[in-house]
Amino acid sequence: MIKRILVPTDFSKHSHNAFKFAEELASQSNAEVHIYHVIEAPSASYSEGSFNAEGQIETSGSHEEIVFTKSLVSKVKQKIHKLASEARHDHVKFHSHVEMGDVFKSIVGTAEDHDMDVMVIGTQGAQGLGEVLVGSTAEKLVRHSPIPVIAVKDDVDLSLRNIVFASEFNEDLSKVMPIVKQIQKLFGSKLHLVRVNTPNDFHSTRTMKHMMEEFVKKYDIDNYTINTYSDIVEEDGIVYFAEDIDADMVIIPTHARKGLMHLLSGSIAEDVVNHAKRPVMTIKI
Repeated sequence: MIKRILVPTDFSKHSHNAFKFAEELASQSNAEVHIYHVIEAPSASYSEGSFNAEGQIETSGSHEEIVFTKSLVSKVKQKIHKLASEARHDHVKFHSHVEMGDVFKSIVGTAEDHDMDVMVIGTQGAQGLGEVLVGSTAEKLVRHSPIPVIAVKDDVDLSLRNIVFASEFNEDLSKVMPIVKQIQKLFGSKLHLVRVNTPNDFHSTRTMKHMMEEFVKKYDIDNYTINTYSDIVEEDGIVYFAEDIDADMVIIPTHARKGLMHLLSGSIAEDVVNHAKRPVMTIKI
């Protein structure tokens, strides 16, 4: 069940779009939204600083550094308060979190320590020094997040009438399908199952249809369509199929490959996140 939604923000336009998406998801699921910002400390002396129960900074920085950081934290909290004040649903509860440290490690740590169920991120952030949720950080979150990630790029239709679920349909997705089915039920979505046929991984239409039909029976899926799509590479096929049916979101199971395996195989999920115009949800198998 979705009860706690984590929204890392850098206060950019794309992060704001992610906030709106998270609020709508929270409204539908009766979940709480946790708005989270990481301050990349200007000094290594307190790059891993934190806050105690009274909200006071616990760090070993100099007096000037601490004064500067307190001022910065105050401004961040004001921005979070302003963001939450723009919410459209009065019944959604919001919580704010501000920490100092490494952006990726802090976000993952918060997701684990606070038992978050879903993370919603903006995939493009502010330019220059404010760019903290772009590039390598977003890729790491998509690839290694311990919880499902919804990457939001633009201001999107939040009705989620049509959802694309792209998979090989020959793996154990028992940890993936419960949240997929929950989102489908919350929004009354039609789930469009698609397997992309490529020259390097070709299966007959008959074989793929049989695999997907067995998948539907195994996970007791309703309100769905079964689709095959041909393209040179799988990620392009997923993006183009979603465009062809004007889908509202794409969901992809991921393997979280690391090291050499990731370099050799690439990441379909990351490529889809980078190229899709619509929200993309990745769920680690």
